[in-house]
Amino acid sequence: MSKDMFIQDLVELKRWRELIKQKIHLRKEFPEQVFKDPCEMYLFEEFDWLWWSDESWPMLQKLAACHHDEYILVASLECYRLLKSFYKEYGYIYWAKASLKLTSEEFLDLLAEGPSENDFNSIMTLASRVVITSPSLKWMIYTERDTELSVLSAENISNIFGHMREMASWSVLNEDVLDRASVAFYDQEIPKAFKKELYENYGYVKRDNNKLGK
Repeated sequence: MSKDMFIQDLVELKRWRELIKQKIHLRKEFPEQVFKDPCEMYLFEEFDWLWWSDESWPMLQKLAACHHDEYILVASLECYRLLKSFYKEYGYIYWAKASLKLTSEEFLDLLAEGPSENDFNSIMTLASRVVITSPSLKWMIYTERDTELSVLSAENISNIFGHMREMASWSVLNEDVLDRASVAFYDQEIPKAFKKELYENYGYVKRDNNKLGK
């Protein structure tokens, strides 16, 4: 896999960080509200789903394509100092710009690609908090390894959700979502305060005749 799909210099890294910073709070984590702009409905999946599901890459491709974008950005939210240190050692930054022409297998290879065959420092191994988006910034996924949660915010999200079969497993925040995420917590039990704040920030209030809530 070509290193051309990774950000190659600090100037481009800073530019992208500033763009992402307009949309999310870089230092906030679940259960805090990470998005700066309100969304009519947030959709959730598991952290691992984004990396391993057969539906993940086709879904990301469609999200980008419907906004006329040519690639998807996968950006690790480690502090700038760590990203700069990685760049000084390896000559690139582990933020990937994945072409929509990639296959699912090639996308997975990109996430797992390290600086060399014997160096496994990759997005998949290093990143604990990740943003996935495309240049239009009309949609954004924030995903977090420590809580096993991923959340999607998008313009016209209800329309997108209703027309993409690849998103069939995504759901508004509910107890099923939390049950799956509980494996990441001590004794597989999510603290009540965590749940309360998560619902306050991402909960969906179902309207009459709305079938989106699961």
